[in-house]
Amino acid sequence: MSAPLFSRRVIILFIAAMTTMFALSLIISANEESLRRGHSAGPGVYSTSAVGYAGFYNLLKALDMKTLAGERDPLSDAGLRGTLIVAEPAIQLIMSDESASSAKLTEARRLLLVLPKWNWSQDERKTEWVSEMTPAPQADAEFVLALAVFGSSVSRQAAPDTWKVNDIGYSPRIDGAAQLVHLTDGMRAVVGDGENALVAEIAEDDRTVWILSDPDVMSNHGIMKEDNGAFIVSLIEKLSSVGNGDYAGKPAIVFDETVHGYIARDNSILKMMLTLPFAIVTVLLTLSALMLVSAGLPRFGVPIAPAPVLDFGKEQLINNCARLLDYGGHHATVLDRYVRMTINSAARALHAPNGLSGGRLAEWADTIGRSRGVSESCAALLSELSDAFGVRRTDISRLMDIARRARKWKGEILNGPSVHSRHRKRDQA
Repeated sequence: MSAPLFSRRVIILFIAAMTTMFALSLIISANEESLRRGHSAGPGVYSTSAVGYAGFYNLLKALDMKTLAGERDPLSDAGLRGTLIVAEPAIQLIMSDESASSAKLTEARRLLLVLPKWNWSQDERKTEWVSEMTPAPQADAEFVLALAVFGSSVSRQAAPDTWKVNDIGYSPRIDGAAQLVHLTDGMRAVVGDGENALVAEIAEDDRTVWILSDPDVMSNHGIMKEDNGAFIVSLIEKLSSVGNGDYAGKPAIVFDETVHGYIARDNSILKMMLTLPFAIVTVLLTLSALMLVSAGLPRFGVPIAPAPVLDFGKEQLINNCARLLDYGGHHATVLDRYVRMTINSAARALHAPNGLSGGRLAEWADTIGRSRGVSESCAALLSELSDAFGVRRTDISRLMDIARRARKWKGEILNGPSVHSRHRKRDQA
């Protein structure tokens, strides 16, 4: 069986890293802000609260008007024929990107700018609603107004029963104090009363800007009052028709939701893969691909030698037996067999008397050995052999010494000390 491509430690670390990164992606996804980062209860076409414009937005759609919520590039969505509606833009967002806000107000061919009027508090139980509405400072409305016209101001007063100028036709109803814009040079009242106007127009060359000073006529809490719905729809139709008399199609009506913080995610798959939390999945896939490629690449260095083919010859059998005996720690047993076989072999060669064995055979062999000048004692070898069973497995040198002495004893007792010494020197040479 081939060795694994990766060690267990590498695999464990890789799995741990993947698990951690996957958990991190889930945490980021759970805590990530929504694609639309605006306030669900504030002004905007997605808001069903009293200050929102979901009712007006859906009304235009029900009338089969080409109505869009611009979350990426509302100015381009409106184009040359469309109408851009910038309703109660968030002052904080304008100040953070004043150049982009100015571009919308100065480049849009048809623009409806709705001034802010209310401060509101979000309901704690129903977050899509507001729990309180209080008049915002007039300075907020004048700040937004200054983006379109310089030197004008706003005032709050009771709305007249009848407007002296009303190019829309329908009479709007505003409860409480109406917020009106003061007319200055270059401004014309579309719906107004003397020097103040509810709807004012600024015409510049091929651009038309209408300013709706009071948002109550189109917000959710006011659009259902009397003729307010008909009034605001008629206002949009008239503004959209400016410069589009010969246009047979439906000009787009685009609500700028970027001024409320709604930013659509880029649809580019590549960009999505490189942004959180999807970037974590991209990293995991990349690491997996690298490991897969690494597993398929050829290895470097000297090739690993293949496992030897099984050999069933005598030599292989002897080697296998030796390895098994060595693995089992039977060194003393093998030595005992070897020494006794050596003594018995020498005794047969010397024609030892029948019936001798063990200690008696050793005594007889030592008697012959002394007469022949043998340096080793057979009895001493057997004595040391009995002690060898207590030798530790790692002390192999002592056991090998006994085996060498047994072989020397046999050579000297059969051939004489001098002949055995010559044979030993020859073998060593």
